[in-house]
Amino acid sequence: MPIANCYINTKIPEKTDFNKIVLEWSDKIGASPQDITLNVFTDFVQYGNKDAAMVNLYLPSLWPQQDVENIQSSLSGLLEKYLKIEPDQVFIMTSIIQSGHVFSDGKTERW
Repeated sequence: MPIANCYINTKIPEKTDFNKIVLEWSDKIGASPQDITLNVFTDFVQYGNKDAAMVNLYLPSLWPQQDVENIQSSLSGLLEKYLKIEPDQVFIMTSIIQSGHVFSDGKTERW
């Protein structure tokens, strides 16, 4: 269950459909769209280094390193495509969440 908190510090093209990003991303990584959460933040202040898209990506520990890298690069590519930004304008920081450290639907999730 990838969860991506995307802080967008650029003008978002008018017809950007973030649901479409979720669908394409799910297809690229082999996950159901219902298992992906994409939160988009546009009303914030950023100081110092300013990336057009800064992402905090949370992934369960069940994926091997190669899959983690695919998840990161595919999300980056989709943000570049839909936001019309360059690869050096996307920063993704990934945190791996261990089994049992997520509480959802009234219970602790174990992978």
